[in-house]
Amino acid sequence: MEVRAGIYARVSTRHSNNKDLTIENQILIARGYIKDNGMTCTKIYIEM
Repeated sequence: MEVRAGIYARVSTRHSNNKDLTIENQILIARGYIKDNGMTCTKIYIEM
């Protein structure tokens, strides 16, 4: 059975200066988690 997942990434205006919390880093971390757990990423949602 294929498990599908979506990624929702956003940055609070209070934390917009923190490079660890960038949209790009959130997506990289989430993609790694999805891959490591045998899932497939089907959509990425971004809120800015």
